[in-house]
Amino acid sequence: MGKYDVIFESENIFYVKLSYDLIEDYLKMVNDPNVAKMISKNIFVYTYEQEFEWVRKKLEEKDHIFQWWKRKLVNL
Repeated sequence: MGKYDVIFESENIFYVKLSYDLIEDYLKMVNDPNVAKMISKNIFVYTYEQEFEWVRKKLEEKDHIFQWWKRKLVNL
């Protein structure tokens, strides 16, 4: 299944576990101006190191964080 560890799936969406392997994908999402303006009042460009640290912290704390992907956009 590659870098995706699927937790749940529906007809249109996969929910996958948080992973270091997905940091580049996370950065594309959070640094997209259209996404950023929907999730924060202060648009900020995140670095790889900042995202790595966020993922590390969330995994260490065993937080329940999932990423979702539209089925038509990924091939699992």
